[in-house]
Amino acid sequence: MTSLEDFQAGVAEVRVLLEVASAAHAGESRSTVDNAVHRAGVVLLVSHFESYLKSLAETFSDVIGDGRLESRQIPRGIRELHTLPRLGEILECNSDEQRGILLKKLQPLMALWNDSAKPPAGTINSAVLARTVVNSDDRTIDELFQLMGNSSKVCDGDLDLVNDSGDTVSVNIRLGLTDVVKCRNDVSHGDASRRPTEEDVKRYVGFLTGLAERLDRKASALIELVSN
Repeated sequence: MTSLEDFQAGVAEVRVLLEVASAAHAGESRSTVDNAVHRAGVVLLVSHFESYLKSLAETFSDVIGDGRLESRQIPRGIRELHTLPRLGEILECNSDEQRGILLKKLQPLMALWNDSAKPPAGTINSAVLARTVVNSDDRTIDELFQLMGNSSKVCDGDLDLVNDSGDTVSVNIRLGLTDVVKCRNDVSHGDASRRPTEEDVKRYVGFLTGLAERLDRKASALIELVSN
């Protein structure tokens, strides 16, 4: 499965939750079921989206770190991400013996700074880039794609989506992310007053699905760019 296919499978889980709410018995209990299902759906959806971002980072790292690219082709941000923390450890180390050990561990990473060298597979650790995905807000996504070599902020602009009525609507990406992430955070932190509706959840599903498809295309374009 690709990163996008994994996310789409997660979206399918959210749709199942909505079907559970629709099948609930009418009456006072229906409102209780709806609220619980919709709140759970938002949390599940954003969790799957964050996992998608991590998977996207891992896939990108695996492709560019397969040993076929010269160092000059690997985005500088990723090379720094692997090197600078190691240098920081060496500078902060007060033990001569331990510093020597750290310097030896640094040696394989030096290939990342020899423009014509082809760092062997394994030099780029996919977990390093994935660890930068600490949530799914616009700032995190912008920083992730800039590390991957994107020159602009990927969350700038609008996203054109087709709603349930078949109409095309434009959604500002930053505002859309702020909306769904805040809803997820409110629910996760126990804010009982946050009661997303079925329409809210469907809107979030459509928005994050469209955004994931756009980010997938962008990641593929960046892979093609660095590979040429």
